Amino acid sequence: MKYSRVILDYWKRVKSETDISGDFADAWGFGDNPELMDELLGYVLQGVKRSSTSLLKESELQGYPVDKVGDYNIILNGRDEPVAVIKTVSVRRVKYSFVRSIWLHRCIQAHSFHILCTWRSQYTWA
Repeated sequence: MKYSRVILDYWKRVKSETDISGDFADAWGFGDNPELMDELLGYVLQGVKRSSTSLLKESELQGYPVDKVGDYNIILNGRDEPVAVIKTVSVRRVKYSFVRSIWLHRCIQAHSFHILCTWRSQYTWA
């Protein structure tokens, strides 16, 4: 994949300021529109959003890299500017219905019901 100079420079800076070496897997933003990208990025930066989901088939069809433990990803804001780097620490494949039930339980425990509602509204077509 080709990345902008801004993203490549951001990665270079991150590597020089941390003990990270090697390449990043991808650069992307949570959500499919600028407002949602900024909202979900805010949750990531606050430490509230600590997991994500994706459809394996969609990743395969669109040529996105499939997440692997140890991958670093650059997270973009709603203006496609690099803001954060996340590291994949766990990958699990589960059925969609299982994700919904476990997220509901965790979100209620964490008083983060809004995040679950946002997530469901983005994936109701699946």
